[in-house]
Amino acid sequence: MRARGSSVIPVFVWITILIVTIAASYWYLSKFSSEKNDFEKIQNDLTILRKMVDDGCQSVYYQVSFNPVTETGDLNITKNAICMNLRTLSRCQTPVCVHPLTDANINLSDIRQITVIKNDTNTITITAK
Repeated sequence: MRARGSSVIPVFVWITILIVTIAASYWYLSKFSSEKNDFEKIQNDLTILRKMVDDGCQSVYYQVSFNPVTETGDLNITKNAICMNLRTLSRCQTPVCVHPLTDANINLSDIRQITVIKNDTNTITITAK
């Protein structure tokens, strides 16, 4: 004959396993969702910035500013690419523009707006304030 309390332990173990599984699933899904949102923000900011550079190419003088949605990470500009890095994500876009970009490394948490300037030297400079 079995004792009455012997079935309590397996039920407790199953409830604990269920709670741990739910918590782990929630953590994993929230992490995945956060990375997807970061990826979309980076893509949108890079697309806007690339279009601003390409628009500046067609002008003699050009200056425009925007406030990036991505608030942390780095913006790296080389002669022919614009890249954003955020934790494990890294995305780059290449402007169609043939004018060289001025190299820059900008920490996105230090800025409020990004300005694209083209002047009479036919170089495009991206600055941050």
